[in-house]
Amino acid sequence: MKQLFIVLLVLILCSCASNKVEESAKTVSFKELLKHELSATTDFAEEIADTEISDDTNDNQGTETPPSNNGSSNGSGNQNNPQPEPSPSPQPSPSPDPKPTPQPSPEPPKQACPNGKYPDKPCDYIADNNYYYKTFSTESEANAEGNIMMNEVEYYNGKEITNYSVQAVTRNDGSIAYYGLNLWSNKELIK
Repeated sequence: MKQLFIVLLVLILCSCASNKVEESAKTVSFKELLKHELSATTDFAEEIADTEISDDTNDNQGTETPPSNNGSSNGSGNQNNPQPEPSPSPQPSPSPDPKPTPQPSPEPPKQACPNGKYPDKPCDYIADNNYYYKTFSTESEANAEGNIMMNEVEYYNGKEITNYSVQAVTRNDGSIAYYGLNLWSNKELIK
């Protein structure tokens, strides 16, 4: 969480830095500005890390530990310029092992239609294997095409169309699936 916050803060500061560069391009170079922004970000990140460490210490021990000087003592007693503590390098968070999510298997069609003509078949099963010139979704469309073929076209496959028939094709459950149109020539099916 801390690393994410630091990364977001750096991105925000960098975008601000680019705006500042445009405004003050004549007086400050981008390199100097970026160095200033990054040092401010590092100082802020160290403060956050110290605060979190202090909070953890207070929770665990009930006392706050004073900051260490990393063993560097110059003997001058100058406390105005303390050495900044190096911030711990961010370690990449371990990514979880990618496991494929199980896909739901498609359900097989129900093979039983108890009220159907064939009880062991699904309800949408069509047992009709007849030949049709064309199939239509409505009976009126099939009749209209039959009239056109018989009255206007008059011949199909070299045979005169003398009649046509429309047959409803049903599913196993009795519902109508489509309408088949057949053309006839003197009581002989034209194929």
